[in-house]
Amino acid sequence: MKLDENSYEIGELQAEMTAYLTAKSLGMESEEDSVSYMAGWTKNGLKFKEMGYENQEKVLDDVVKVSDYILEEIVK
Repeated sequence: MKLDENSYEIGELQAEMTAYLTAKSLGMESEEDSVSYMAGWTKNGLKFKEMGYENQEKVLDDVVKVSDYILEEIVK
Protein backbone atom coordinates (compact mmCIF):
# COMPACT_ATOMS: atom_id res chain seq x y z
CA MET A 1 0.00 0.00 0.00
CA LYS A 2 1.30 3.46 -0.84
CA LEU A 3 2.13 5.56 2.19
CA ASP A 4 0.47 8.96 2.37
CA GLU A 5 -0.73 11.48 4.91
CA ASN A 6 -3.20 8.92 6.30
CA SER A 7 -0.59 6.21 6.83
CA TYR A 8 -0.18 6.79 10.58
CA GLU A 9 -3.93 6.68 11.17
CA ILE A 10 -4.31 3.56 9.04
CA GLY A 11 -1.36 2.00 10.86
CA GLU A 12 -3.16 2.59 14.16
CA LEU A 13 -6.30 1.06 12.68
CA GLN A 14 -4.36 -2.02 11.55
CA ALA A 15 -2.65 -2.40 14.91
CA GLU A 16 -5.90 -2.16 16.86
CA MET A 17 -7.76 -4.45 14.49
CA THR A 18 -4.97 -7.00 14.82
CA ALA A 19 -5.02 -6.73 18.62
CA TYR A 20 -8.81 -7.08 18.67
CA LEU A 21 -8.89 -10.05 16.31
CA THR A 22 -6.11 -11.81 18.19
CA ALA A 23 -7.69 -11.17 21.61
CA LYS A 24 -11.11 -12.26 20.36
CA SER A 25 -9.62 -15.49 19.03
CA LEU A 26 -8.20 -16.14 22.48
CA GLY A 27 -11.55 -15.55 24.16
CA MET A 28 -10.86 -12.02 25.42
CA GLU A 29 -13.36 -9.22 24.98
CA SER A 30 -12.20 -5.73 24.03
CA GLU A 31 -14.80 -4.67 21.50
CA GLU A 32 -16.04 -1.52 23.20
CA ASP A 33 -12.57 -0.05 23.69
CA SER A 34 -11.32 -1.20 20.30
CA VAL A 35 -14.22 0.21 18.33
CA SER A 36 -13.97 3.65 19.91
CA TYR A 37 -10.17 3.67 19.48
CA MET A 38 -10.45 2.77 15.79
CA ALA A 39 -13.24 5.30 15.27
CA GLY A 40 -11.11 8.01 16.81
CA TRP A 41 -8.12 7.35 14.56
CA THR A 42 -10.18 7.03 11.39
CA LYS A 43 -12.73 9.80 11.95
CA ASN A 44 -15.48 7.19 12.42
CA GLY A 45 -14.26 5.15 9.47
CA LEU A 46 -14.09 8.03 6.99
CA LYS A 47 -10.34 7.70 6.40
CA PHE A 48 -10.78 3.99 5.75
CA LYS A 49 -13.65 4.57 3.31
CA GLU A 50 -11.62 7.16 1.42
CA MET A 51 -8.86 4.64 0.72
CA GLY A 52 -10.74 2.79 -1.98
CA TYR A 53 -11.49 -0.90 -2.25
CA GLU A 54 -8.02 -2.15 -3.22
CA ASN A 55 -6.30 -0.42 -0.31
CA GLN A 56 -9.04 -1.46 2.10
CA GLU A 57 -8.55 -5.06 1.01
CA LYS A 58 -4.78 -4.76 1.56
CA VAL A 59 -5.25 -3.31 5.06
CA LEU A 60 -7.64 -6.10 6.06
CA ASP A 61 -5.47 -8.78 4.49
CA ASP A 62 -2.48 -7.55 6.49
CA VAL A 63 -4.54 -7.60 9.69
CA VAL A 64 -5.57 -11.22 9.16
CA LYS A 65 -2.03 -12.33 8.23
CA VAL A 66 -0.44 -10.72 11.29
CA SER A 67 -3.16 -11.96 13.63
CA ASP A 68 -2.77 -15.50 12.27
CA TYR A 69 1.00 -15.27 12.74
CA ILE A 70 0.66 -14.09 16.36
CA LEU A 71 -1.81 -16.85 17.16
CA GLU A 72 0.45 -19.47 15.59
CA GLU A 73 3.38 -18.24 17.70
CA ILE A 74 1.29 -18.35 20.89
CA VAL A 75 0.21 -21.93 20.23
CA LYS A 76 3.80 -23.17 19.68
